[in-house]
Amino acid sequence: MTIKFSLIDITKDSREETLLITFDYNFDGNIVDYVSGLYIVNNQQKIKISKDLIITNQKIKFNIDKSILYKIDLSKPNDLALVFQVDNSEVVKIVNIEKKFEYQFTVLNKDLIIKSSSSKSLVIMESKNSEVDISVSDVFISDNILELIIKDKQLFYEIDYKNNVYFYNQKLNEKVHLKLLNMNQQTYGVQFEINYEKLFFENWKIVILNEGNTNALTYAGESKEYFLEADQSLATLWPNLSHEIIISLNSSINQKNFIFDEFHNENNYFELTIKPDFEVNDYVKITLIAIERSTNIKQELCEGKTIDNKLFFKVNYQSIEIIESNEIFDILVQYERPSGKLLRKIFVEDNYLFLPQTAFNEKAIKRVRLYTNADGYLSLLVEDNAILMSVSNVKINESSSSISLNMSQLVRDGISNFIGISVLSEDDKKQVEYKLSSLISRIDDNTIKLKLDKVILNELSKLGQKNLLFKVYFEFNGGIYNKLFEFNEDDINDKKNVIKYPLLTFDKDSQSSVELTYNYANQLKLMFNFFSEVQISSVKFEKNTAEIDVEISNITKAKDHIHAALYDFRNDQYIDINTRGTSTGIKIYFDYEELKSNISQNDFALKPVLLIDKGETTLCVDIPIDLDLDFSLNTTFSSTALKVENDNYFAVFVDRLKAQLLIEARPKKDYEKTIGKMKNIAAKLLAMIASVSGFKKNIWVISENLGEVAQDNGYAFFKYCMNKPNNKLVYYVTKKDNKNMDKLLEHKKNLIYYDTFMHYFYYHLSRFLVVAHGIRDTSPSFYHNKIRFNTKDIIYLQHGIIAMKKLGFNSKSYNNRIQKFVVSSTHEKRILINKMNFNEEQIMVTGLSRFDDLIDTSHQLDKKQIFVMPTWREWILNNEVDFIGSDFFKHYKALLTNEKLKKVLREENIVLKFYPHIEIQRNYIELFEDFASDHIKIIKSGEEDIKSLIMDSSLMITDYSSVCFDFNYLEKPTIFYHFDLNEYLSHRGAFVDLTQDLVGEVAYKSNELVDLIEKSVCDNFKYEFQFKEKSKKYYNYKDKKNNQRIFEEIKKIQ
Repeated sequence: MTIKFSLIDITKDSREETLLITFDYNFDGNIVDYVSGLYIVNNQQKIKISKDLIITNQKIKFNIDKSILYKIDLSKPNDLALVFQVDNSEVVKIVNIEKKFEYQFTVLNKDLIIKSSSSKSLVIMESKNSEVDISVSDVFISDNILELIIKDKQLFYEIDYKNNVYFYNQKLNEKVHLKLLNMNQQTYGVQFEINYEKLFFENWKIVILNEGNTNALTYAGESKEYFLEADQSLATLWPNLSHEIIISLNSSINQKNFIFDEFHNENNYFELTIKPDFEVNDYVKITLIAIERSTNIKQELCEGKTIDNKLFFKVNYQSIEIIESNEIFDILVQYERPSGKLLRKIFVEDNYLFLPQTAFNEKAIKRVRLYTNADGYLSLLVEDNAILMSVSNVKINESSSSISLNMSQLVRDGISNFIGISVLSEDDKKQVEYKLSSLISRIDDNTIKLKLDKVILNELSKLGQKNLLFKVYFEFNGGIYNKLFEFNEDDINDKKNVIKYPLLTFDKDSQSSVELTYNYANQLKLMFNFFSEVQISSVKFEKNTAEIDVEISNITKAKDHIHAALYDFRNDQYIDINTRGTSTGIKIYFDYEELKSNISQNDFALKPVLLIDKGETTLCVDIPIDLDLDFSLNTTFSSTALKVENDNYFAVFVDRLKAQLLIEARPKKDYEKTIGKMKNIAAKLLAMIASVSGFKKNIWVISENLGEVAQDNGYAFFKYCMNKPNNKLVYYVTKKDNKNMDKLLEHKKNLIYYDTFMHYFYYHLSRFLVVAHGIRDTSPSFYHNKIRFNTKDIIYLQHGIIAMKKLGFNSKSYNNRIQKFVVSSTHEKRILINKMNFNEEQIMVTGLSRFDDLIDTSHQLDKKQIFVMPTWREWILNNEVDFIGSDFFKHYKALLTNEKLKKVLREENIVLKFYPHIEIQRNYIELFEDFASDHIKIIKSGEEDIKSLIMDSSLMITDYSSVCFDFNYLEKPTIFYHFDLNEYLSHRGAFVDLTQDLVGEVAYKSNELVDLIEKSVCDNFKYEFQFKEKSKKYYNYKDKKNNQRIFEEIKKIQ
């Protein structure tokens, strides 16, 4: 269902005490259930101005409170909006009006006007500051020229086009000045020069500054396109819902080719009719598409039918997946012709409010609502509020140690039947579920009474979980569904702090208690407490031995159920230690040698815990420390560290942030050592003296990957500098065990060894730190935890082309000291400016250093070679158990053991080399060694360098690694393996569309990947022309002069 509304009139009564604003509406239901009132809306606030409303004959009359109008600042235009209450949310609909409208009135000597603005919205403002309506009758765009034909002849002469015309982006709050080229007095045309560079990835309005006001130019004509050959992109100009002129690049989907016509929804489907502004009969297939806004993933909803040159779509939610997430989707039409597929958005011209409906498939029940976005196009909102739940009649009975409560659930717009309930752990890693259905009594179809007595509470406590959530089961429309119980029927958003139930002690012997409460998602939960109070009260640490007192309330009743242990963070295990009961709790004893023996290593990190015997299970409880005690001298590792052997130290100290005692054994880091501090001070003083005396000015310190390897952009640029005459003030920081030391020793005099005195000295003396991965590449470890205070200027060579991974730094990273940042294309430069907030002057479009050394040597090998290099996924690197259970390990195991793949490799005499990211190599490379064979090689870091693997291989398989651009640079084929695309996008995200912008084929399943490998082998590893065309935007240069350009750019700022 929809509510369509439009302004009819504004009138005042005879005494001029009230103002009536009247709308008509088209809606069969009771509109009073939805309309909240008429509001004034601006960027800062929305203010209700209607006192009451009158409904008569499909008309709404709003009685305006003129006293409120007098108090509001109306010096600038404020939009008028109808506000609707839909489900539990407010929906604000700016009132738009096609015809020219103006109504003037006075409120306590303040002259006001309600009028249609240049953007076609209805605004209210002081009449003396009325905005100028600047309309354009036609527009023309080309490679670097924008021409506007001004409708009003008088305004053509009055506007200062030289200084006051801009592109404006509200989201970025940024203006880009348009340079005036020419004014044609015969056509009233104004020509401007366009710099498209800053317009990528965003929509920009064309605005004119006039007497302090910003006026958007309006245009009611057709959209215009211009293909930019140099950038292989499309410039699109079109009018939005408010008829403001919008321009963007790479946005051909934004054209106003489809107009919303009719909508109908019921019974788990919706019908949509749209009007194209061209003949659609020539198209092979027309499909309604949903694009998930956060990931850009495209899903087909249904095919369309053509009736009288209108397109008709019927979408059945039962058969689509988009309702299984809580997301916003843009709704588009995809139409296919022999030359390819095109996407167009759906434009909504009138004032429509789409009402929500309940949608479901076999996995989910959601609330969905179509709506018009800010630019006037159709979108779909999917929310998880289709099921209303509430709690009532809660009783906590101390005498019987029981909890009883009523729980209700109701599916909006449907009939459901409550059939069961269980509890499960709030900790996702330990999903323990316990059914409670036998404990419920039914009140009606949607409400049950649950009673938890002492026996069942004891049983639940034995599950070993401190927090248990409730899961309800219900029948709806023939299917069985379940959902965590969330109290969402009212408007209290913070139930955790607002609703409090009494604590219930259900086991007097062990002092175990439970509290009925809510988490931050308003989900009902049981929170178990196994002691009324436990904490560390004192710590003694001397001569490598620790003695810790733990106070436990009611210890005499609980002592048979508990013992202490140390939790080992790195190995996820509990270490038994010596304990002794006391009158107030327990005393814990341990020493370094004992721990070293139990853990079988001399480098460890531990914390004390209590283990509680609950019969069939054992519970683990953290022991907090009393921060009121005097621990001022032991809040860091170094402040209590005692030397135990060689360079190893042992410490017991307090993490004040977590109120937790920590036990660690490890070598001291450089910044923790007295000698490290003295070394830094001495090197800094010596560098200051050397700088004043003129010794070795303008030093560049270069490195990569913490000095562990020399095979990336850092080494490539260092080698280039070393080969230049009279340029020896360049130094490379390396560790003594660098895996590529043989290459570095050619320039022995210009090597600096990590954390030596000379490293500190040249660090302080340097003019620039030139890094490939991060500032730690070149900084002594003394400064690794002081990055936010960095004082050194940075040249960022980069690790790879920025496209498939979102990065977490920006122009202000490293204490705002990035002077130059290397990119490979204008496209990448736009990402840094528009998505990462870099300034244009910080960026140098040069190409990556290592590209200069790339040549294709694959034809020189006796055997063809396939290079497999998956990227790093930090969310699966917790421990070996989690890694083996991850989709990453399972999918690459399936690939490396695939019999069809092995057969192809064997028959075609091809070698596949598997080389995962260095972070995976450090911990888990051994897990893949069992998959090696004559034709499948598992390559460890240091055995072969990546550059050789790229140059020698005929085909590359990767997922999201930027190394694909090195391989593609040589115009060789790449296959992308995206088995976890949604998970990757949720954790990392991408700056490009991973379904459209990749330079190779994409596989989502292992069998698809093997088929694509086989196809590439059969085609003799042919590089497809389409990917050659797609790749143009990623490289500005392929001339082997990247290092030269970088060198010259640095020299300019030196």
